[in-house]
Amino acid sequence: MDPKTRARYLNAKEEGVIEHLSSEARRQELEQIGHEEEGLKVLRAFEAEGWMKVLFPVWTSAKADEAGLAALHDLAVELLLQGVHPDMSAAQMRLLTAKLAGKELAALKKQMLRPGFVEEWSSLDTLAADLPRRFFLNTIPSRRPASSSSRAMIRKRFYGLGLPARSRRSRNASISS
Repeated sequence: MDPKTRARYLNAKEEGVIEHLSSEARRQELEQIGHEEEGLKVLRAFEAEGWMKVLFPVWTSAKADEAGLAALHDLAVELLLQGVHPDMSAAQMRLLTAKLAGKELAALKKQMLRPGFVEEWSSLDTLAADLPRRFFLNTIPSRRPASSSSRAMIRKRFYGLGLPARSRRSRNASISS
Protein backbone atom coordinates (compact mmCIF):
# COMPACT_ATOMS: atom_id res chain seq x y z
CA MET A 1 0.00 0.00 0.00
CA ASP A 2 1.11 3.51 -0.60
CA PRO A 3 1.64 5.57 2.60
CA LYS A 4 -1.64 7.53 2.34
CA THR A 5 -3.72 4.40 1.77
CA ARG A 6 -1.96 2.61 4.61
CA ALA A 7 -2.62 5.54 6.98
CA ARG A 8 -6.33 5.58 6.02
CA TYR A 9 -6.52 1.81 6.49
CA LEU A 10 -4.87 1.92 9.92
CA ASN A 11 -7.21 4.73 11.03
CA ALA A 12 -10.25 2.80 9.82
CA LYS A 13 -9.00 -0.35 11.55
CA GLU A 14 -8.39 1.52 14.81
CA GLU A 15 -11.92 2.97 14.66
CA GLY A 16 -13.48 -0.47 14.01
CA VAL A 17 -15.02 0.50 10.68
CA ILE A 18 -15.39 -3.19 9.69
CA GLU A 19 -18.00 -3.61 12.41
CA HIS A 20 -20.11 -0.86 10.86
CA LEU A 21 -20.15 -2.17 7.28
CA SER A 22 -23.57 -2.55 5.74
CA SER A 23 -24.94 -6.03 5.19
CA GLU A 24 -24.44 -5.62 1.45
CA ALA A 25 -20.79 -4.54 1.89
CA ARG A 26 -20.12 -7.57 4.11
CA ARG A 27 -21.71 -9.87 1.56
CA GLN A 28 -19.59 -8.30 -1.19
CA GLU A 29 -16.40 -8.80 0.81
CA LEU A 30 -17.22 -12.46 1.45
CA GLU A 31 -17.93 -13.19 -2.21
CA GLN A 32 -14.88 -11.29 -3.40
CA ILE A 33 -12.60 -13.73 -1.57
CA GLY A 34 -13.53 -16.39 -4.13
CA HIS A 35 -12.78 -14.06 -7.03
CA GLU A 36 -9.31 -13.08 -5.86
CA GLU A 37 -6.35 -14.53 -7.72
CA GLU A 38 -5.05 -16.02 -4.46
CA GLY A 39 -8.15 -16.39 -2.32
CA LEU A 40 -6.41 -18.31 0.46
CA LYS A 41 -3.93 -15.47 0.99
CA VAL A 42 -6.82 -13.01 1.16
CA LEU A 43 -8.71 -15.22 3.61
CA ARG A 44 -5.60 -15.45 5.80
CA ALA A 45 -5.07 -11.68 5.64
CA PHE A 46 -8.69 -11.10 6.68
CA GLU A 47 -8.20 -13.53 9.57
CA ALA A 48 -5.00 -11.82 10.66
CA GLU A 49 -6.73 -8.45 10.66
CA GLY A 50 -9.74 -9.79 12.57
CA TRP A 51 -12.14 -9.20 9.68
CA MET A 52 -13.39 -12.77 9.44
CA LYS A 53 -14.62 -12.57 13.05
CA VAL A 54 -17.01 -9.90 11.81
CA LEU A 55 -17.71 -11.14 8.27
CA PHE A 56 -18.28 -14.88 8.89
CA PRO A 57 -16.54 -16.23 12.03
CA VAL A 58 -16.70 -19.97 11.25
CA TRP A 59 -14.94 -19.58 7.89
CA THR A 60 -11.22 -19.74 8.47
CA SER A 61 -8.23 -20.76 6.38
CA ALA A 62 -8.22 -24.05 8.29
CA LYS A 63 -11.48 -24.87 6.46
CA ALA A 64 -9.74 -24.71 3.05
CA ASP A 65 -8.30 -27.55 0.99
CA GLU A 66 -4.78 -26.20 0.48
CA ALA A 67 -3.61 -29.08 -1.70
CA GLY A 68 -6.67 -28.71 -3.91
CA LEU A 69 -6.09 -24.97 -4.22
CA ALA A 70 -2.48 -25.58 -5.27
CA ALA A 71 -3.64 -28.12 -7.87
CA LEU A 72 -6.29 -25.68 -9.13
CA HIS A 73 -3.65 -22.97 -9.49
CA ASP A 74 -1.40 -25.34 -11.45
CA LEU A 75 -4.31 -26.28 -13.70
CA ALA A 76 -5.13 -22.62 -14.30
CA VAL A 77 -1.51 -21.98 -15.33
CA GLU A 78 -1.55 -24.94 -17.73
CA LEU A 79 -4.80 -23.76 -19.28
CA LEU A 80 -3.44 -20.22 -19.67
CA LEU A 81 -0.41 -21.66 -21.46
CA GLN A 82 -2.85 -23.29 -23.90
CA GLY A 83 -4.62 -19.99 -24.50
CA VAL A 84 -7.65 -20.82 -22.35
CA HIS A 85 -8.54 -18.10 -19.84
CA PRO A 86 -10.68 -19.88 -17.25
CA ASP A 87 -12.77 -18.32 -14.49
CA MET A 88 -11.78 -20.51 -11.57
CA SER A 89 -13.68 -18.52 -8.93
CA ALA A 90 -16.43 -21.11 -8.29
CA ALA A 91 -13.88 -23.92 -8.04
CA GLN A 92 -11.68 -21.81 -5.81
CA MET A 93 -14.62 -21.00 -3.53
CA ARG A 94 -15.45 -24.68 -3.26
CA LEU A 95 -11.88 -25.46 -2.19
CA LEU A 96 -11.72 -22.48 0.18
CA THR A 97 -14.81 -23.84 1.96
CA ALA A 98 -14.08 -27.57 1.58
CA LYS A 99 -14.05 -28.31 5.32
CA LEU A 100 -17.03 -26.21 6.36
CA ALA A 101 -19.87 -28.23 7.88
CA GLY A 102 -23.04 -28.48 5.78
CA LYS A 103 -25.00 -25.94 7.83
CA GLU A 104 -22.06 -23.53 7.86
CA LEU A 105 -21.67 -23.82 4.10
CA ALA A 106 -25.39 -23.27 3.52
CA ALA A 107 -25.28 -20.18 5.76
CA LEU A 108 -22.26 -18.81 3.88
CA LYS A 109 -23.94 -19.37 0.53
CA LYS A 110 -26.93 -17.35 1.78
CA GLN A 111 -24.52 -14.50 2.52
CA MET A 112 -23.21 -14.30 -1.04
CA LEU A 113 -24.19 -11.25 -3.04
CA ARG A 114 -24.94 -12.87 -6.41
CA PRO A 115 -27.21 -15.95 -6.61
CA GLY A 116 -25.68 -16.84 -9.99
CA PHE A 117 -22.26 -17.27 -8.40
CA VAL A 118 -23.74 -19.53 -5.71
CA GLU A 119 -25.52 -21.56 -8.39
CA GLU A 120 -22.28 -22.02 -10.34
CA TRP A 121 -20.42 -22.95 -7.17
CA SER A 122 -23.16 -25.40 -6.15
CA SER A 123 -23.36 -27.06 -9.57
CA LEU A 124 -19.62 -27.54 -9.83
CA ASP A 125 -19.88 -31.35 -9.63
CA THR A 126 -22.05 -31.45 -12.74
CA LEU A 127 -19.82 -29.00 -14.59
CA ALA A 128 -16.68 -30.86 -13.53
CA ALA A 129 -18.03 -34.16 -14.79
CA ASP A 130 -18.29 -32.76 -18.33
CA LEU A 131 -15.17 -30.56 -18.43
CA PRO A 132 -12.52 -33.25 -19.08
CA ARG A 133 -14.49 -34.75 -21.98
CA ARG A 134 -14.91 -31.34 -23.55
CA PHE A 135 -11.31 -30.31 -22.99
CA PHE A 136 -9.55 -33.51 -23.92
CA LEU A 137 -11.58 -33.91 -27.08
CA ASN A 138 -10.34 -30.45 -28.14
CA THR A 139 -13.78 -28.86 -28.17
CA ILE A 140 -12.73 -25.89 -26.05
CA PRO A 141 -11.41 -23.25 -28.43
CA SER A 142 -7.86 -22.14 -27.85
CA ARG A 143 -5.38 -19.96 -29.62
CA ARG A 144 -3.24 -22.95 -30.45
CA PRO A 145 -4.01 -26.65 -30.41
CA ALA A 146 -2.90 -28.51 -27.29
CA SER A 147 -0.14 -31.02 -27.89
CA SER A 148 -0.67 -34.55 -26.60
CA SER A 149 1.98 -34.01 -23.91
CA SER A 150 0.29 -30.77 -22.82
CA ARG A 151 -3.11 -32.48 -22.71
CA ALA A 152 -1.59 -35.31 -20.64
CA MET A 153 -0.13 -32.82 -18.17
CA ILE A 154 -3.42 -30.91 -17.89
CA ARG A 155 -5.33 -34.19 -17.50
CA LYS A 156 -2.99 -35.20 -14.66
CA ARG A 157 -3.50 -31.86 -12.93
CA PHE A 158 -7.29 -32.00 -13.44
CA TYR A 159 -7.46 -35.49 -11.96
CA GLY A 160 -5.43 -34.30 -9.00
CA LEU A 161 -8.16 -31.88 -7.92
CA GLY A 162 -9.93 -34.61 -5.96
CA LEU A 163 -13.33 -34.45 -7.58
CA PRO A 164 -16.10 -36.42 -5.88
CA ALA A 165 -16.46 -40.09 -6.84
CA ARG A 166 -19.53 -39.38 -8.98
CA SER A 167 -17.53 -36.95 -11.11
CA ARG A 168 -14.60 -39.36 -11.36
CA ARG A 169 -16.83 -42.17 -12.65
CA SER A 170 -18.43 -39.89 -15.21
CA ARG A 171 -15.05 -38.48 -16.14
CA ASN A 172 -13.47 -41.90 -16.70
CA ALA A 173 -16.40 -43.05 -18.80
CA SER A 174 -16.23 -40.00 -21.04
CA ILE A 175 -12.52 -39.89 -21.82
CA SER A 176 -11.47 -42.15 -24.60
CA SER A 177 -7.79 -41.18 -24.88
